[in-house]
Amino acid sequence: MIFNRGKPRHARPRRPWATMLATLLTTIALVFVPGTALADSGMDVSKWQGCVGSSQAATAKASGVNFAFVKVTEGNGYTDSVADCTMQSLKANGIRRGVYHFARPDLGNSPEAEADWFIGQTRGYVNDGVIPVLDWEPSGSYVTWSWWALRWLQRVESAWGVKPLIYTSASVIKMTDWTAVANANYGLWVAGYPRGYTGETLRNPGSDRAAYIRSSDVAGKLPDCCCPMRHI
Repeated sequence: MIFNRGKPRHARPRRPWATMLATLLTTIALVFVPGTALADSGMDVSKWQGCVGSSQAATAKASGVNFAFVKVTEGNGYTDSVADCTMQSLKANGIRRGVYHFARPDLGNSPEAEADWFIGQTRGYVNDGVIPVLDWEPSGSYVTWSWWALRWLQRVESAWGVKPLIYTSASVIKMTDWTAVANANYGLWVAGYPRGYTGETLRNPGSDRAAYIRSSDVAGKLPDCCCPMRHI
């Protein structure tokens, strides 16, 4: 499960760090061997929480957090000012890390331009045990542009030498054909908001999963039921 601190991207009132850590939850399970799902506990952070310092990271680690996803870039020109501070604290405390890019096709950017911006801002994390992620939640009809997402994923994979994950909501999975993305073996991170966003609940992806997963050996396959949630 993920203690989701980084969504939404809009400004919110600052709250104590420990409270923020338990505010939102999502579920992620990555399959490394077909039929074997591994679940773990982690958090999702962005600039709205400030730098997660070493003492905060140590507290999170002691509470059972083993991985974290950190927002690094958005569109074609934005870099999160505190991302690297958080990334270094997480690394120092033995917390596995991922970095994500918030896609903005609605601004007219090409997937290659946004991928190149992400790549340029994350070169220091390549070959350092970090997972790249595409945060896919554009507005309006852009959300159905799976071709855009695929081209971003392919370009980042070529530069990083690893397959990125794609983050999106269960409802988005049903809006368009994700066959090409799934068949290319890009892992899926499905969002859920059991504590509050209107119209969203943490759920078993069920048929939504089937809309993304087209074969039994896809690395992003989700378990048949969501793992239990735990607050810190």
